Amino acid sequence: MARCYLQEIRIIQPKGPYFLSGYCFGSKIALEIAQLLRLDGETVALLALLEPSPLEFSTSENQRPYQRSYSDRLKGLFQRLIHRGFQDVLKQQFLKVVSKLYQSFGISLPQSLQIIKVQEANTFASKNYVAKRYYPNPVTMFLTSERIAQSPELQKGWIELVTGNLEIQEISGKHLDDQPGSFLKDPHVELLAQKIRAAIDQVIVR
Repeated sequence: MARCYLQEIRIIQPKGPYFLSGYCFGSKIALEIAQLLRLDGETVALLALLEPSPLEFSTSENQRPYQRSYSDRLKGLFQRLIHRGFQDVLKQQFLKVVSKLYQSFGISLPQSLQIIKVQEANTFASKNYVAKRYYPNPVTMFLTSERIAQSPELQKGWIELVTGNLEIQEISGKHLDDQPGSFLKDPHVELLAQKIRAAIDQVIVR
């Protein structure tokens, strides 16, 4: 996935320095793109992670891919119930069942259900992703106040991975982009844009 994105990036910008960013699961993709560029001798001037999803990090070659046990699934369900609300989680599960019915009858999925399938694929990729290499360059992480207050464990993998300077900036708003109060919507997104602009300017000045 990261290699495909990198090919598209290089069509527009063949050489660095590169400014990369990713939101939630996209932060892991941005990290892999940054690692590929770094190994290719390119400069990644900025890696900005917006509310990155928790990261599993291991330098062991024998590390087995993360596999979700039944208890993990229950834990994940309860976390979603708390984070998103009971009604939203039920809606998501219902749409998954409807999606499978469409497939069983050989009917093309409506666009709304196709989006859900993409979300499921992203979730699977995110859960099974294990970072293997340290990242020696600076990283700026933008976290909501809600995320920071939840648990430092959510950032543990990222903290272990980044051997360069890791700067954590607190932002307002909520994590989910489809909920009222999202940090990607007004008025929060304007403040986020200002912080990202400042981070870019700081790198350019160097």
